[in-house]
Amino acid sequence: MLKLIKIGATAAIAIFALAAPSLAAADGYCSKDFSTASACAINTESTTSYPGSSFANNETDYYVFYAQPGTELTASVLDEGNPNCGGGYCSGNQIELTDAYGHILTGGIYSENDNTDYSEPIGSGYSPQGPLTIKAILQNAGTYYLKVWGGLDGSDPSSVPYSLTVTASPNVQWPAPPPPPKPASAQLRLTHVTASRKHGVTIAGTMASNLVGRVYVYASCWNAKNHVIVSDISGRFSGHVSLPRLCIRRRAKSVFAGVVWGGSTNFTAAQTGRLFRITR
Repeated sequence: MLKLIKIGATAAIAIFALAAPSLAAADGYCSKDFSTASACAINTESTTSYPGSSFANNETDYYVFYAQPGTELTASVLDEGNPNCGGGYCSGNQIELTDAYGHILTGGIYSENDNTDYSEPIGSGYSPQGPLTIKAILQNAGTYYLKVWGGLDGSDPSSVPYSLTVTASPNVQWPAPPPPPKPASAQLRLTHVTASRKHGVTIAGTMASNLVGRVYVYASCWNAKNHVIVSDISGRFSGHVSLPRLCIRRRAKSVFAGVVWGGSTNFTAAQTGRLFRITR
């Protein structure tokens, strides 16, 4: 059984123009380089089988997919060329897994004890025969490529068919999923603040209407601060705190009052506040 190879690729989520390494002279039908626009897409949720053909020696086909972190990937290529080949060799296909920039992460092998790096047609008489397989754990989310290429034999020089089989858990896909929406503004605003040595500080204001959670309202003088957490918020908030004793002892003329929202998936963290005059 093949070992799983853990791969921590530095893979970009959206790739448009990438610097590619030197490529074969011939172009495969699945793109001519590491281009997401013309590479063949892999979507394992809808299909796991991808037939192809090599039309020239060392021609390369590029298959692109987006993987989530921790994806367990298995990819196999099987040479389906003429098994009755001659001239000392049969056609052969190879497979490699790369990151979005063309850096090779791993190549296919038959088993732990056989590092042969090409697939021979079943029934050809050459050993070993059958599919060439990659097993890998993709630790980082991002764009990846499977490269398939091969060489023709003398019995069928026009093309060599192959089958690429890809399974993944969780499924891989292309195009990449859209990025999550950016958190919206909490829209914090103070609408009414009163500060009194006798009655303390009342702080009221508004926020985004569908913001859910709690806010932290406070009043401070120098390094002294009193606060309260307000949980019942629905577009508006109101809280009351006592005036910090340091404000009273030093006969402060003003107090800094504000509100803090800690942030959530849907709303960015925010705070607002300013100085307010202290009355009796």
